[in-house]
Amino acid sequence: MAENHELSAEAKAFFKSMGLEDVTAQTTELDLSHANITNEQLQYVAELTSLEALALDKTHVIDVSPLSGLTNLTGL
Repeated sequence: MAENHELSAEAKAFFKSMGLEDVTAQTTELDLSHANITNEQLQYVAELTSLEALALDKTHVIDVSPLSGLTNLTGL
């Protein structure tokens, strides 16, 4: 079971800027396909400790290693 915690203020601001105000640390699925997201911004996605599925199609992401701590992530 994932820890119950709040996202950092920076992560909240990032998701809000993407039009995803409802994202929380308990979010289990996230589609960032076609989003203007970079490797550096994956640090905010890494805070989604309950994440099980993530779509990053057609993004600028080339290194997903910042997500290595997401133990529930089974679909990428």
